[in-house]
Order: sequence, then structure tokens, then C-alpha cells
Amino acid sequence: MSIESVSTEFTALQFPDWQGEFEAVEREDDIGKLRERLQASRRAILLRLKTNASRPPGTVERIALNNAIHLLRVLRNEYFPFRDWQEDQINPTKPDAFLEVSAGSLVFD
Repeated sequence: MSIESVSTEFTALQFPDWQGEFEAVEREDDIGKLRERLQASRRAILLRLKTNASRPPGTVERIALNNAIHLLRVLRNEYFPFRDWQEDQINPTKPDAFLEVSAGSLVFD
């Protein structure tokens, strides 16, 4: 166990609604488990974004969400380039819709 991993284990999460799942993706070494971690992280982020009306994310969290979503896309495309992600989409009318966080609002692309 490295010093870096020990320090992050004892640090309180700044965004506990989704950050734990996201960090699990970053730490995953097993390619067989990576897909499951990616999906769990993505679901946690989407659930957080769905709570936007009752508890909207601040600017710092929106930036962190945007960065996390971008990294999830990069990892998804790198490790599973031909995977059809449509079955767990929140918006079934857009086959490859994946939420992005812009500076002022949340947008489907």
C-alpha cells in the first residue's frame, strides 16, 4: 500500500454522493472489474445530477463532475471502444447521451 493510497483513504470525500465510486474507478487494476466500476461511478454521478433541483452542485462540484465525466468517457472509449452503452442510458431517445456539466447548467450531448 503506497503513501498516496493511505492518505486518500483517510481523507474525507469532498463530494460523497459520487466521489467514492469515481475514485474506485481510478484505483481499479482488474480490467474485468473496470466495466462494473465505470457503470457504478456513472450511475452515482447521474443520481447526483438528478438531485440538482433539491441540492444543486456548486461551481467547484460542477467542475469536478465535468472532469469525472470526461475521464469516464476516456476510460470507456479506451478499454471498451465497441461496447454498446445504450442499455443503461438515462435518456433512451439519445443512444449515446451522456451528461456533461457546463459552467451554468447541465446539458445532454
